[in-house]
Amino acid sequence: MNFENAKNSYRKNAIIQKQMAKTLVMLLIKNCGTGYSNIFEIGSGTGFLTDEIKNTLNFEEITLNDINDNYTGFEPYEYLKGDIEKIPILKKFDLIISNAVFQWLNDYESLFKKLYLALKDNGKLVFSAFGSKNFIQIKDITGIGLDY
Repeated sequence: MNFENAKNSYRKNAIIQKQMAKTLVMLLIKNCGTGYSNIFEIGSGTGFLTDEIKNTLNFEEITLNDINDNYTGFEPYEYLKGDIEKIPILKKFDLIISNAVFQWLNDYESLFKKLYLALKDNGKLVFSAFGSKNFIQIKDITGIGLDY
């Protein structure tokens, strides 16, 4: 999928992804609290999760990542452009967070090892993703969908 072509309509139409971001942060706060010194967001896209982070969490630094340019409108930050499976992560974080991204990835074992090494002691990896039954009816009808 080429998100570059959908960037202008994504925030208006990605209703489920927006709700997922809200729920993810709500569950993070409930289970782990609101204070983080250094956050790494994987797949920041147009900024649904970034908005939730900046509006509800207390943090000192944030690094945003996406395969495309930054479309969140959020500054100041560090931006790490590239495919999370291929780019190096050179810092350590106490929170790595991602919403509706992991279903696009291929090598989970390598990625989770890489993310584990990028976590500080007692760091948290928090993410949401779509499952194999996501939009199964649309795939059955159109033949178009993700291969999980």
